[in-house]
Amino acid sequence: MALRCSLYRRQICYSGESMLTIIFLCSLLWLIKFDCCRCKQINMMMLGSTLTQGVKSIPEDFRWAPNLAVAFGKLIIVPTIATVVVCMFHSFVPIQTDTAASLYFAMLIVTCTPTANNINVMAEIGGVNKDTMALCILTQYLFAPVTITFWVTVFQFLVRDW
Repeated sequence: MALRCSLYRRQICYSGESMLTIIFLCSLLWLIKFDCCRCKQINMMMLGSTLTQGVKSIPEDFRWAPNLAVAFGKLIIVPTIATVVVCMFHSFVPIQTDTAASLYFAMLIVTCTPTANNINVMAEIGGVNKDTMALCILTQYLFAPVTITFWVTVFQFLVRDW
């Protein structure tokens, strides 16, 4: 079943069970005249809908190795590189304020979070395989509690003396 939402300017395909939800959301967005990419609550509802549909049916051509590599890169490699960059920044450009540790901590903490839900909206609009994208985001969310706890601990020990 397909629905044409003028806010997306594309045709959106959904199963029958979520069709009423999409009609309601498109009508609501039309009434309040918000852009879908700027309305965070609707982004979260779309992400939740896509995640539950992705868990129900894993695509046949889905491969786990690239998915785990993306999660490893986003949750381990990116914070590692950011830690090196922030340490170099701290040694070359020292900031002498009371909030320097908070600034460095904020710079580091942003890098250890999973992919934002805006990626799902871009996948919806771009017409790519949203089930694969949902499984990629879900994999990151499954590993995130462990990796975020690890990185927050590392970051606290790193910036406490700055």
